[in-house]
Amino acid sequence: MSTPATYKIHDWIEDVDSDLFLYVAGDNTPQKAAVKFRNMLNMYHATYDQSPADAFIAAERTSPFKFSFRHNHEQDADTAYHYSLEFSLHTQSSLLTAEIVQRRWWRKKPFIRPFFRGSVEEFIHRYSSSPSLVTGLYKIQDEKSQGEVCFYSDHGNTPQEAAFKLALMHGLHQATHSAYSEAFSQAHQDVEIEDRPSEISGASDYLYTLEPFTDEEGWKGFILKAYADGNNHRLFFEGCLEEFIQIFGKN
Repeated sequence: MSTPATYKIHDWIEDVDSDLFLYVAGDNTPQKAAVKFRNMLNMYHATYDQSPADAFIAAERTSPFKFSFRHNHEQDADTAYHYSLEFSLHTQSSLLTAEIVQRRWWRKKPFIRPFFRGSVEEFIHRYSSSPSLVTGLYKIQDEKSQGEVCFYSDHGNTPQEAAFKLALMHGLHQATHSAYSEAFSQAHQDVEIEDRPSEISGASDYLYTLEPFTDEEGWKGFILKAYADGNNHRLFFEGCLEEFIQIFGKN
């Protein structure tokens, strides 16, 4: 199915705002676009020096020199969708407008009908495929109380799905300077705070822990450990949060 689309994505170079128009061939239905935007957010939250446009191109795994840049949405006569993403660098908030383009041979101009307007996160949740039934437990160290906060989620916790959850948490943490545990709770209001993590840990399919650490040179940060296989607790990842998001956040 070929439904080409143009993506207008907010960009900035040395804090100067601009917009990039990108032409993408192939399938760009809302369901496929949701995957592209989810990959973009994962890349954006996992790095500190990329704009949303840079992250979109990186997530598509395409060299910028091979990308099809455009001047506006109307430049091509075959697009089926227009997606326009505005992004605030200071508040980390987004506004996505999605339009379907209906072309008829008897019309001189296409009929453009908006079908979505809201945050890019809302678009992803609305048009993504149903989450897996994989359970997960998240143990996150609270920077303020110095204690551990545990969250249980009964669906959508494969490494790829967890990467998106952790990316949203990381982005909110950076934007609001809130504790990671607080940011996770705000970003995912469907998760439950678990008071009995030792009992739930063995029953959950995956376990993710985010702990503070200090290296030999005194640099302080957080390390993420990911375990699979429930009771067996098989460690399959250990490293920084951004690295996990980059590795598992691409679909």
